[in-house]
Amino acid sequence: MKIGTTIFLIVILLIFFGYVLSDDWNVRKSLTEVNGKVDSLELKLGEANQKLGFCQVTVQTDQQTIYQQGTEISFGLGLRHGLTPGVMVSILDEKGNTVGSAQVQGAVEGDATATVESDVYVRPGYLIVRS
Repeated sequence: MKIGTTIFLIVILLIFFGYVLSDDWNVRKSLTEVNGKVDSLELKLGEANQKLGFCQVTVQTDQQTIYQQGTEISFGLGLRHGLTPGVMVSILDEKGNTVGSAQVQGAVEGDATATVESDVYVRPGYLIVRS
């Protein structure tokens, strides 16, 4: 082989390895950037999970509060019918079946409000009778 050919091949090999090394460096740099972004996303995901956990606790607490409070109803019986705060009334459906009870919270002459047991379904049209 001639010297010119040898030098030419060496130059070609150096150029080739230069590109390979250059590409390797770019790939490593890109991977480092990607790893940084992944770490950032993992941190954000952790923060989001914490917030979600807080929201779930808040919803559970609110549901417990709602369950404990029950449903408030108002109806056309009052003081003149003998209803005073603390008195229990029964709730009857359209067919006259007892569906639950409620405790009077406040009363005026002809109207009252009461808190229904939390597991009782009530709707307009149900009747209220003194227990």
